[in-house]
Amino acid sequence: MKLINRFALGCLVLLIAASAFAQYQTGNIYGKVVSNDGSGLVGVTVTLTGIGAPQTFVTDGEGNFRFLNLSPGIYSLKAELEGLGSTSKSGIEVNIGRNANVSLPLTPRRASRSRSSRLRRSSTLARRSAAPRSRRRN
Repeated sequence: MKLINRFALGCLVLLIAASAFAQYQTGNIYGKVVSNDGSGLVGVTVTLTGIGAPQTFVTDGEGNFRFLNLSPGIYSLKAELEGLGSTSKSGIEVNIGRNANVSLPLTPRRASRSRSSRLRRSSTLARRSAAPRSRRRN
């Protein structure tokens, strides 16, 4: 009976040790998308690429995002928000049992000319080039 109890105890210890080891075969990426003034941006779509399929996360009320249980390796992030544009960061290293902390600054992109103003300008140029040129006679 003692032998059976010791065997069962040994199996239990091995089972607990194996499950604890299995929990630390991955790493995590935690981060925040911030504006120019350092405040968190809400609703930003963050896309993770690297080992495995791409994953996406939408930032919470404080601009935070997280990607959990990632295989060790090198990853890239891209953050996008309509009206502000996008930013990306590559070379993010994920190690077993560790967290990578990332800050992604997202600044407004420069305003470009609207399509209608470009069309007006091109039609003005077309009219100028199509207009007959007067010749000066000496």
